[in-house]
Amino acid sequence: MFTKNVLRAILTTAALIGISSLAFAQNMGGAGSPGMPGMPPAGTIPAMHPGSGMNGAAVAGAIGGAAAGAGVIYLIRHNHATLLGCVGDDGQMLFNEKDSQTYKVVSTSETLKPGERIELKGKKIKDESGMPAFKAHKVTKDFGSCRSITAENSQ
Repeated sequence: MFTKNVLRAILTTAALIGISSLAFAQNMGGAGSPGMPGMPPAGTIPAMHPGSGMNGAAVAGAIGGAAAGAGVIYLIRHNHATLLGCVGDDGQMLFNEKDSQTYKVVSTSETLKPGERIELKGKKIKDESGMPAFKAHKVTKDFGSCRSITAENSQ
């Protein structure tokens, strides 16, 4: 949830800066536009005074860098689900506390200890029989033993 909000804020900021820079360029009289009274003739760009701020290339570079950074963050975080719950007695089932479903855990490099409360990062899938499964990439946190609920009790 946090990364969605951060990504949304970055993209909104980039869009607002981009739109405001277009409005600034329009007010300055671009090529082919008649311009406004009191503005320089069309096709001429007024000289920036030293110390008056960033030029257009720096603004465009900052917007492009922010957009590229947001794209990289999105690609890294895309399709990576997180399950938090208790491992069942067989060591292959996990009861997810967020959606109250039991998942069969596949392809983790670590062996899961029955009765442990863990957080896994990976992708939700369906197994051959159509039951919910989870292709785990790694164990992100180990919270110790479960106290109240296990995957076997939830079915």
